[in-house]
Amino acid sequence: MRTTTAWRSTGDGSVTLERVTIERRDLRDHDIALRVDYCGVCHSDLHRVKGMLKEGAIVPGHEFTGTVTAVGPAVTRFAPGDRVAVGTIVDSCGKCAMCEIGQENYCLEGPTSTYGAKDRVDGTKNQGGYSREFVVTERFAYHLPDGLDPAGAAPLLCAGITTWEPLRAAGVGKGTKVAVAGLGGLGHLGVKLAVALGAEVTVLSRTPDKAGDARALGACDLLVTTDEAQVAAARYRFDVILDTVPIEHDLTPYISMVALDGTLSILGYPLPDHGCDHGADARPQEAHRVRHRRHPADRRAAGVRRPAPGHRRHRGAAVQPRRGGAPPPGQQRRPLPLRPRPVRPRPARRLTTAVARTAWCAA
Repeated sequence: MRTTTAWRSTGDGSVTLERVTIERRDLRDHDIALRVDYCGVCHSDLHRVKGMLKEGAIVPGHEFTGTVTAVGPAVTRFAPGDRVAVGTIVDSCGKCAMCEIGQENYCLEGPTSTYGAKDRVDGTKNQGGYSREFVVTERFAYHLPDGLDPAGAAPLLCAGITTWEPLRAAGVGKGTKVAVAGLGGLGHLGVKLAVALGAEVTVLSRTPDKAGDARALGACDLLVTTDEAQVAAARYRFDVILDTVPIEHDLTPYISMVALDGTLSILGYPLPDHGCDHGADARPQEAHRVRHRRHPADRRAAGVRRPAPGHRRHRGAAVQPRRGGAPPPGQQRRPLPLRPRPVRPRPARRLTTAVARTAWCAA
């Protein structure tokens, strides 16, 4: 075993970290050792350090960059001196259907997280990137491009991929109308990535205070969600909404602003309880994408544009809300026009909720 310096939680429910010496495994055939130069601080790190999963003392950190210092005898992709990045997953079974197509985050046996999970070989507890050295199999390390600042790149391994994946899955590109709710750690990256893809980006916020920040990041507008007139005027306006707000909040204003076949991707909403397992044997916690579907005639009457070319319909299992019955308190049901057909008219579909993504319970 090899030793290194790390910062570990005290396990007493506080955010205090103590400097300790920890052990790293000796290099296996496909392992690389790297010197950790920069490690991001994720919101989930704080939850875990405070004892959300009741796992005791841990070394957190799952988004970091560094330099390769040694490689195992069978490593082919890296050499000492290479700049690398490591994210939230450090191993998987490597043989299931999901792993074989490069979707290790959906590993049927459960992916191995960077810290807190059990190593798949020796069963020891993984310890994260708040340390000077890290050992990882080469499959889960990534070359860091020469032009990318290693300090700024570290959060891309967590917050970056969290916002990038739904943008790409929804086919966001030039001309797509994207809204980002919340302008924090996730939100600001969502804005920058959507702008880089050519989208027309609007920030959704409770107050106008961040309008200058939003425009500095490339957004063309800021919509105040507490202004009923602004929300009403934005009905059916956006092809994609990224909801990054990390506290419980009303989704109704966002749903009303999603266009036909548009996507509301919920990234920051807190879990209903924190009593979930986490590690190699855990199963992904289901997150949801809400797809707004209206009858085309109603959509044309509202003057709503089609989603961007390349938009991919979700292929997951859909769950239809119960039809009939009284509308929710304070809401009125508005009849929608039906398309004339030679057979019985099809009822207008209102809202479809579909399982769309998986996120680890501490993410």
